[in-house]
Amino acid sequence: MPTPLPPFDLDVLRTFVAIVDHGGFTRAAERVGRTQSTISL
Repeated sequence: MPTPLPPFDLDVLRTFVAIVDHGGFTRAAERVGRTQSTISL
């Protein structure tokens, strides 16, 4: 039996998609309502 995967944080996925969609950390941070430093972390 394969080892189950750990739970995936959908907020992290949304943030990653925002970075790609908006072309950078600063604009993505504005979109998801977080600071740029939090997004880049």
